[in-house]
Amino acid sequence: MIFINHTEDLGGKVIIVEIKGALNSETSADFEEYINQILGKKKLFLIIDALGLKYISSAGFGVFLYIQKKLIVSKGFFIVCSISQEIFQLYKLLGFDKIIKLAKDKDEALSIIKKHISLIENEVVEKPSADDKSDYSVPIDTKSSLNENPDEAPSDTTFDHPIILECTGCKGMIRVKKSGSYICPDCKTEFTVEPDQTVIF
Repeated sequence: MIFINHTEDLGGKVIIVEIKGALNSETSADFEEYINQILGKKKLFLIIDALGLKYISSAGFGVFLYIQKKLIVSKGFFIVCSISQEIFQLYKLLGFDKIIKLAKDKDEALSIIKKHISLIENEVVEKPSADDKSDYSVPIDTKSSLNENPDEAPSDTTFDHPIILECTGCKGMIRVKKSGSYICPDCKTEFTVEPDQTVIF
């Protein structure tokens, strides 16, 4: 059994969804339907408060991935907070810590989203490079370093709107305008942005 409730914050910009119980094959469909109703109202910033989540199966993690993909397409942002240590270990084992943002509690999650909203609305980034380029990531020369045949190097996809992401190395905010391979200007962590805006560190 699962109990789901939600509240709004930041003037309705952020939806905080609280889960209590088990998120498994029996309850994940109801949870997904609940989330779809929220996303159908054009809400872009979502926090899943998992403080009351007792158990999660692969079906539940699948819903988290579904939410992530839906919000990426809409230029939204998604955070899971307050998960138990047991669930965190499973989360990390499956590699979801590299895909879905985690926060220790609701306050931290709200702080992260406030910063993200501010970056989008003001089009500024944390720790800009010295020459203040419009794209604050450093592209890797894919033709020379990642492809044996430069003529077969894939063309990059330019996004309609720059995406803002958090470096997993230094936690700095980076703005990227097109797909490709990059290096964080602060800590030199390498990462790739796919044409569908999936980020791989």
